[in-house]
Amino acid sequence: MPSMITKETSILGVVRKLGSIFGTSKKKSKKTELTKHPIEYYMQGFAFCPDCGALIALNELTPLEMFHCPLCNKMSFAPKKVGNFWLFEPIGGGGMGAVYKAYHQKYQDDLFAVKILPRNQLRNTIAIEALLAEAEIARDLDVFPYIACLVSSGRKDKEYYFAMEFIKGKRLDYKIEELGKIPQLDAILYLLQILAADAHIYKCGYLYRDLKPQNIIIDKTGNAILFDYGICMKKEEARRYGGDLVQGSPYYLPPERMEGAGEDMYSEIYSMGHLMFHMLTGHTYFEGKTIQGLAKKHVFHMKLEYDRKEFKDIDPELIEVLKDMMHRNPASRPQSFVELETSLFNIYERLEKRQKLLSKVSA
Repeated sequence: MPSMITKETSILGVVRKLGSIFGTSKKKSKKTELTKHPIEYYMQGFAFCPDCGALIALNELTPLEMFHCPLCNKMSFAPKKVGNFWLFEPIGGGGMGAVYKAYHQKYQDDLFAVKILPRNQLRNTIAIEALLAEAEIARDLDVFPYIACLVSSGRKDKEYYFAMEFIKGKRLDYKIEELGKIPQLDAILYLLQILAADAHIYKCGYLYRDLKPQNIIIDKTGNAILFDYGICMKKEEARRYGGDLVQGSPYYLPPERMEGAGEDMYSEIYSMGHLMFHMLTGHTYFEGKTIQGLAKKHVFHMKLEYDRKEFKDIDPELIEVLKDMMHRNPASRPQSFVELETSLFNIYERLEKRQKLLSKVSA
């Protein structure tokens, strides 16, 4: 079995160190310059306006809401303390959780992503259990190069929370939108890294079940990092699960989820196929206006059909692997992560050698 490839020369520590963004701007005038780390202002009971430098008492603000600066009238965000973390910027979320960029009182040079309950779900026992379950899964996954790592979790300052390392980079869906599509070699590399993450999750006893570009960040070193374990499930439970159309993005769902047939590695591989198709073409394989409409396409469509013009620059061997990954019948797909990894690695190695040779010839 080939080793997983990476653009890094070594695996980083438990939490990837991210330099402080505070105090680095050269464009700030003396009027707006802040002389302390934001944490120090927060701990003294103040928020601040990043535009004019005004200090505003925290007890006059509603935490986690926008406010108008009393001096310049610009909008700013009111931070909130949860344990040792200060949440200072919203970065995502949904119906069952809200995620904020955060500082830590002790590790002030690092950034973290802290997930808490939405303000309208604070007493919702289902939402609380889901958040705590996701934190438990992240703890079980421990440390791995291509997944976001848990830092801490629990209940502090009347908030259930869990904190992850903050991955500095760009979400894959934004990268696809920016580039139009992902270059073939990069797409294979990203998928190999996501495959490694998925295999690690499986080895830890879980099935990820939510592969989509929105759950992948391409970090500053060019590596794909998987995050969000909200619908992860024990693999034994996933094999006998009756199915839930609501869980997961309908563009990448395996047909067996809609049929209640249970899921396993081959289900993840199907979702990876649709993810790869999206990277290579810039659009999802299926289009539809409703979840039900998309679900029917996954269930009744047997195998990959594609525009030869759109795939003219795609390696033929990669197209064949993609066909197998996206096949309607689970038995026709690669049956293990190792099998798929071997195929993709061989293609990547061959294409990389060819690219290096062409570069030498054209130099």
